[in-house]
Amino acid sequence: MRKSKLSDEQIVGIVRESHENGVEATAKKHKVSQHSIYIWRRKFGTMDAPQVSELKRILQENARLKKLMAVRGQSGRPRSTVAQTYTQDQAQRSH
Repeated sequence: MRKSKLSDEQIVGIVRESHENGVEATAKKHKVSQHSIYIWRRKFGTMDAPQVSELKRILQENARLKKLMAVRGQSGRPRSTVAQTYTQDQAQRSH
C-alpha cells in the first residue's frame, strides 16, 4: 500500500472542506481524486484532528500488543494445551 503524502490531520481538514465546498471543488484545489475524498469520508467521517491522533495511537498500541501476544504464544505452551486446560477447568467448575 502506498503511503499518503498527506497526514491524517490534513486529510480530516480536506474532508471537512469537502462537506462545505463540495467534493469536486475540494479535489481540484488539493489535487487529489474525488474517489480519494469519498474513501477518506468513509474512513474518517466526522472526526476531528485530536480524535484522529487518538485513533492512530490506539491502533499502534493494538499492533504492539498483538505482536507481544504472538511472541508469548510461540514461547509458551501450545494452543491445543491451553484449550485443553481451559476445557478441563470448565468441566470441573460445572460439577
